[in-house]
Amino acid sequence: MYKPASLRAAIVAAAPDLDDQERLVLLVTNGGIVCRPSGLSFEYRYQLELNVLDYPHHPDLLMVTVLDWLRTHQPEILQKPPADASRDFSFEADFLNNGAIDISIKLQLTENVRIQRESGTQTITHLSEPVADFGNIAEEWLFYVMGELVGSYRKISPDAPATTIPAEELPAP
Repeated sequence: MYKPASLRAAIVAAAPDLDDQERLVLLVTNGGIVCRPSGLSFEYRYQLELNVLDYPHHPDLLMVTVLDWLRTHQPEILQKPPADASRDFSFEADFLNNGAIDISIKLQLTENVRIQRESGTQTITHLSEPVADFGNIAEEWLFYVMGELVGSYRKISPDAPATTIPAEELPAP
């Protein structure tokens, strides 16, 4: 499974202060395997539970990071009707006394694995997701809370990690 590590990397790129095993915890639960009857190829199906503890930023930064990651790694969640999508991407939050938040995000994910046998050799390939057309989506977001700019999220290119810029480093609107 590659998606948990990939999502962790995207979140740490957007919020470097979460590069801590105790504040950013990922768990795979309710996992299952679906095999193809014609061979050994299979699909992982699981729930990824992402727990972010003592999160000091506005939750929008985390949600936009996850949504952006989903565009590439599980696009069908973003293409479902809202009632179905909310079952595949849900969250809970605990607002702490120190102004930070504990957030738990649950994502229903799949990963397809192709097994090929040739000349006595087995090749295992994790297949990428089909490319979805989401139209013209901004690659940079500014976050305002009650009219105050609190931060931004910028994706430089589809393959580059996202970066966050503290509000104090942004030009005035």
